[in-house]
Amino acid sequence: MGYFQKADTGNILSSITTGLHTLENMGIRMANNFIGGYLNFLCIFLCLAVLNPMVALIALAGIVLSFLFLLMVSKHSLKYAPVEAEAGRNLTSAVLEYVRGLPVVKSFGKGGASMAALSDACKESRDINLKIMWGFNPPNCGHLLVLKIASVALIIASAYLCMTGQLSFTFMVMFGFLSFSIFASIEPISDCAHVLSVIG
Repeated sequence: MGYFQKADTGNILSSITTGLHTLENMGIRMANNFIGGYLNFLCIFLCLAVLNPMVALIALAGIVLSFLFLLMVSKHSLKYAPVEAEAGRNLTSAVLEYVRGLPVVKSFGKGGASMAALSDACKESRDINLKIMWGFNPPNCGHLLVLKIASVALIIASAYLCMTGQLSFTFMVMFGFLSFSIFASIEPISDCAHVLSVIG
């Protein structure tokens, strides 16, 4: 009981509603997407490695560069996760305080003064979420761009190998199809990197 007497009601409510929801619902799904995405890539990569090591190296280079951008996403999310959580707790506390004080505010006609704390909490939450978004976008764009370039490089390499007689036309067509699917499960992983960093 000591914790509930000392802790702010907004902090408790925020932890129960936002924190647990993120951990229970999103955490498991994101971990599954992250692991499943790389397992899917690994299966196709091993197939490419057996059929043509040169093409497989292009795919590996793409995934390594992409992973470096994902590390940047994770680092940014880790940096701002505590600040975002604090802003969420402040917003919850401000809303509760405002709702509880409505009868008094109406009695004395001080509606503008009572909105000041709530307005500040909303601005704080908005500012930190915008900062997270603007910090997330550049490495996420880099991650997606690297994967698209790697896909195009796979097609070009397959066509070159076919024209020089090092690869049959059938395998060239197959590699062309694989170039579109090999990174398909990796592209949305930037969201997983962000969420897993926040709840980690």
